[in-house]
Formats: sequence, C-alpha cells, structure tokens
Amino acid sequence: MSNQQLLQKALRDIRSGDILLAHLGIWSRKDPWAPAVLEPLIKGLKARGFCFATLREHPAYRSWIMGRK
Repeated sequence: MSNQQLLQKALRDIRSGDILLAHLGIWSRKDPWAPAVLEPLIKGLKARGFCFATLREHPAYRSWIMGRK
C-alpha cells in the first residue's frame, strides 16, 4: 500500500476515542512512511478537531502523573 493510501485510510478510519500508535515505518521501503505521512496525518486529524497533548496535560491523567513524582 502506498503512503498516500495509508494516509487516506488513517484519516478516513480514525475515530474519537481511538488510541493511536505509530512507528517510524520500514526505512528500507522505497518510500518510508514517517517522513512522508506523519505530519500530514497530524494536520489532517487536527483539521477534524482532534487535539494532541502530552499525558501530563490531559485532564484524565494529570493527577495520576503528578502523583508519581
């Protein structure tokens, strides 16, 4: 599957509440995934209203993380 197809599939299929895990891809591919897709994926998800923050900033995890110090 091409990077463009992977990007379109992710933008189409990711839903609110999904937990996402991405790796850098297989660098030996003709067109490595991360350099080509990660930024457009984040921009596309932000355009759909998704936000990105650290767990420390997330209201559901803030107190748990702060209590671990």
